[in-house]
Amino acid sequence: MNTQEFIEQITQELESENENSVFIKWVDEILTKICNIAVYETHKAFEESLNQKDAEIKRLESRQNQLEMALVMVDEHFKLNGLDKLMPRVHDEVKQALSFE
Repeated sequence: MNTQEFIEQITQELESENENSVFIKWVDEILTKICNIAVYETHKAFEESLNQKDAEIKRLESRQNQLEMALVMVDEHFKLNGLDKLMPRVHDEVKQALSFE
C-alpha cells in the first residue's frame, strides 16, 4: 500500500465512523504533509547521491586526461630517443592499466 492509498483509507475509515469533518480534514492534512516531507527527503538524498557520483566522474575523467597527456609525453620521449619500436608495447600496457574492467 502506498502513502496515497494509506491516506485515502484513513480518511474513508474516519468518514464511515461519522467523525467530525474538521477532524477528518485535519488528519488528511497531517498525513499529506508527512507524505510531502518523505518525498522531499527522498529527492534530496537522491540529488546528493547524483552530485557525488558526478563529482567522482569528473575526477576520473580529469585523471584519465592527465594519464593520456603523460602517454603523449612518453611517445615524444621515445621518438626523440629512437625507441619507436617499444611504443606499441608501452601503449598496450598503458591502455591495459587505464581500463576499468
